[in-house]
Amino acid sequence: DLSTGCKQYKALGRLLFAWNYTKVLRVFEPLRSMVDSKLLKQLGVTELEDPLVFVITSLCGGTGAGMFIDTAYMLSSLWKRKWSRFNTKVCGLLALPSVFADVSQGTERIRSNAYASLKELDHFMNKDVYTDEQLAFRADYPYVEHPETHAMNPFDRVFLFDNSNGRVSISSAQVYEMMARYVYLMACGELTQDYNSIDNNLNPKVRGVYRLLNKPTCYSSFGYYSVVFPKATALGLAASDLALDVVQQELASDTAQREMSGLTDAFLTERG
Repeated sequence: DLSTGCKQYKALGRLLFAWNYTKVLRVFEPLRSMVDSKLLKQLGVTELEDPLVFVITSLCGGTGAGMFIDTAYMLSSLWKRKWSRFNTKVCGLLALPSVFADVSQGTERIRSNAYASLKELDHFMNKDVYTDEQLAFRADYPYVEHPETHAMNPFDRVFLFDNSNGRVSISSAQVYEMMARYVYLMACGELTQDYNSIDNNLNPKVRGVYRLLNKPTCYSSFGYYSVVFPKATALGLAASDLALDVVQQELASDTAQREMSGLTDAFLTERG
């Protein structure tokens, strides 16, 4: 039941993260050493790609929606500001309300949480905000002696996952599979060498910060395709084809009613 956890209360999710911040930090800090681990040396890995960090969550509940901004800033600070050896990219894979269409409890709160989460995300992705010391994100948590101000955007790239394109709808499981496939392709898939980032596919004129909104071109979505079969048109064409065939048969010879019925049946059978 997806209504458990923080029971769709965003404030509770953020409170739990803040209250346990030092514990969470102790879990994540050792992960950086994996890049320089002895195992890589044993495997003969000499050249390392820039790390990719993924934050995968829903924007609709209390747990993930409550702490995704804090988590992104924690990871960005750990991997980018305090460990600048690599050009790390932090990517957000965020699920929207339609992904949880099968959840019957608290549907209004799901939509409200998603709206609030998107407003928060858009706010802190704004360069006017994160470059202003008074407006930038401030990690002021209990048991932390020196609060930090993060003069950066929380994510380098954000993918928003929906379950429909207006014609085709997919299940939650299929959305999760798409997320996993994207992580695989970016981290260790066949396309890694050529598909370093979606910046490669953006026009240089619009790459970077959008000059009017002062926000990066960082929001993306996954596409869905559908094959539209024009049933009415297809039936009309088949009917015209049948009528033409009947007329040609009538003009060609004197055909008995029984033979005509046989020809019609054969025509329909042939075309399924």
